[in-house]
Amino acid sequence: MLAKQVWHLIHDKESLFYRVFKAKIFPSGDIFSTQLKSGSYAWGSILGARKLVAAGARWRIRNGLTTRVYSNCWLLGGGSCRITSSFSEIPADAVVADLLEVESGWWNGALIDRNFLPFEAQKIKSIPVCITPQEDILIWPKTRDGNYFVKSGYKLLQELEISELASSSDSGENKKFWSGFVENEESPRSRFIHHALLILVESTKQKQSGRGSNAIGKAVGPGPTISPGIPAIP
Repeated sequence: MLAKQVWHLIHDKESLFYRVFKAKIFPSGDIFSTQLKSGSYAWGSILGARKLVAAGARWRIRNGLTTRVYSNCWLLGGGSCRITSSFSEIPADAVVADLLEVESGWWNGALIDRNFLPFEAQKIKSIPVCITPQEDILIWPKTRDGNYFVKSGYKLLQELEISELASSSDSGENKKFWSGFVENEESPRSRFIHHALLILVESTKQKQSGRGSNAIGKAVGPGPTISPGIPAIP
């Protein structure tokens, strides 16, 4: 549920939820680049869910201007989605567009073959090139339509937890993170956070419309409250 909110903040940039969150948490940058310095428990929990989205999502290359060659997941097929080759000819902050020929817009095969391991070079050159100007898009490869779905996210959490527990080099911090996430993603506290976010958005909507905040409770429906319209944590 929390990771779903992260997904909305990536893709639903016209929504009131996005505008409220961006104004309060990341007025500059995006959901992945911001660091929480202060704020509510709800904000901190949403930002903590970024790790799950980052672990499972992939960048679909279009113009290549958004996706970083080395730091983002964008390779297709099995194995690692990240580039592991490291050569000085390709700067550390290069974007995928730097691997395209300027005039033709196709992959620069010679540059790619010189700077990447053979299997990575093959993967890169097999990615279809978008001939119309479009921005790169983050997709969830575990679903047919590329959108994040809570059930698939929960399954990934279980896979990651098993993988982390089986790794002898895994840190205790990572184990604690994944284990806690698996237990709490659908917990009453997680649902409380979701409701609290709905309340904030509804409150902002009411203020913008000048109608006051009497209808805030409608955002969450019936249930025990700690103050008008705010559900109590079970």
